[in-house]
This record gives sequence, C-alpha cells and structure tokens, in this order.
Amino acid sequence: MIYKHPSLLRAEAIINMVMADQHLVESKDYIIIEAYQNGREQGYKICPPNQNGTIYVAQERRSDDIVVYVGKYSMQGISEDAYMHSRTFGDEFRAVEYIRAMLRGRI
Repeated sequence: MIYKHPSLLRAEAIINMVMADQHLVESKDYIIIEAYQNGREQGYKICPPNQNGTIYVAQERRSDDIVVYVGKYSMQGISEDAYMHSRTFGDEFRAVEYIRAMLRGRI
C-alpha cells in the first residue's frame, strides 16, 4: 500500500486551491512550488519570483490547524526567519485567502 502523510495531503490541497486563483494563473511570472520537511511537519513552500518572501504551508505539528510561515528561502526545512513569522489558521479557506493575498502583492 502506498500512503501519503495526512499533513502533506492537507498542504497539497491548500496549494491546489491557492494556484486556482485566476490572477495567479494569468500571471507571466513563475511561482515555484517545492516540498519541505521540518521534523513532523511536512508541507510545501511557495517561492514567488525573485524569492522575495518564501511562503511555507503545512499542517501544524501539534494540532489540526494550518500553519503558514513567511520568510527567507531555505533549501532544506524552514529558514529561521520564516520560523519566527508564522500564522495559524483553523480552516483551510482562511489560509488559502491569506496566501493568495500575499502572492498577489508579490507578482
């Protein structure tokens, strides 16, 4: 049996909802999506053009909340800067709107 970690599945669902934003779809800029792992957190990082404020998204390791970190790009894990700038959301839709708003301001 192939099994994908539930926190990664939730992060993937959020990424898919974020990327369905028509403004982002029509943009000429490249947004790069990469996976990351930080201990028990498994998620994705969204790298806007010129990597100005990488956005990390995952299920928070101690709860069912979604956590969004924003900060400098890190090749592995989460940068210290991003770790210090986190926000948690009780539902996926609020997290999606927050991420979309940040991306719209960067591209």
